Amino acid sequence: MKTKNHRSAHPEKMADSPVDQQLVTLAREELLRWFRGHARDFPWRRTRDPYAIWVSEIMLQQTTTQVVEPYFRRFLERFPTLESLASADESDVLKIWEGLGYYRRAQNLHKTARILRTEFGGQFPRDPAVLMRLPGIGRYTAGAILSLAFNQCVPILEANTRRLFRRWLGGFNDGTPLSDRVLWQVAEMFLAPRRARRINLALMDVGSVICLPKAPLCEQCPLQSTCQTFQNRLPVEQSSQKRQSYTLRHEVAFVVVWKQRLLVQRRSEGRWAGLWEFPRILLQEGGCDVPTPEQIALPELVRQTGLFAGLEPLSGHHFARLRHQVTRFRIVLDGFLIRVSGKAKPHHSDGQSELAWMTLDALEGLPMPAPIRRMLRPLRSALGSNCFD
Repeated sequence: MKTKNHRSAHPEKMADSPVDQQLVTLAREELLRWFRGHARDFPWRRTRDPYAIWVSEIMLQQTTTQVVEPYFRRFLERFPTLESLASADESDVLKIWEGLGYYRRAQNLHKTARILRTEFGGQFPRDPAVLMRLPGIGRYTAGAILSLAFNQCVPILEANTRRLFRRWLGGFNDGTPLSDRVLWQVAEMFLAPRRARRINLALMDVGSVICLPKAPLCEQCPLQSTCQTFQNRLPVEQSSQKRQSYTLRHEVAFVVVWKQRLLVQRRSEGRWAGLWEFPRILLQEGGCDVPTPEQIALPELVRQTGLFAGLEPLSGHHFARLRHQVTRFRIVLDGFLIRVSGKAKPHHSDGQSELAWMTLDALEGLPMPAPIRRMLRPLRSALGSNCFD
């Protein structure tokens, strides 16, 4: 079936709807027919529980399904209900989230669970505008919760469906990308009463496994008979993302030792807010040679922690080098052992960190960033090879 030249004007220039509703209806039926035999299976798709769907959607932000699956199972084993999450300590939530990254997501989950319990009786509001006022819930997440849990006709738009709709509309034929306003409108036009859940899931699946960013599988696409790009043989829009550029950062983590205890801190701000780590400083942007004792900025450690007792590197002080990546930064993290002589009473003057002395065994049970946890094994070896006063 050919639909060539059907409504070929650029959608942005149409006064009413961006595409004929009859064409959308035809595309929707082809989509659902395909979905019956090709739906992907994930743990969060086997439930209509809005709590479980919400948790999965937050985890899936900037994280692949393969990575999320084991975390999703563990999270629901530990916090099976909204009430159990709302009643938990933040540190317990961060501990179970550990390794998944973007920890602000976990903190927003915890905050929102408490708000839902106290202000909404433990129920999810059915109004997307109200949902979007809660921490960590934007337009897409609100639409996902309402359509997937309650089958409400609320559209969703994410990276895969955004690309799918642009190609389906042939929206790049004059070099001008379609606005999100138009794409949200089309996403809403695809919905139908009592079928919103299946439609939204089907759109995401086609966008994910068929309408690929590069080399889309157009011959296998259920929407090909109505797709303006396919029918009119338009150039396939390729991913417009520019190659990510990274900044190299060189950081130093100080493992300060006093009476067989280690100095740790929990910051209230920054990328590892709420997690326990060792005092850490940025040594420089760029270069990554292992610094000498003279280069590791002990005065900065004194400033951060308020340790005015004598500080001296232990023999064999450099014990670990780790590499990790955070957003646009590629980070080299060097670990140094530091001995405190005399009685140490650390404090922090800026009010943004909590400082404490604790044993390594106690530290291992607390939530911490994945790179710091990776540091614990070489740290234990280094500690075993040094004598303490």
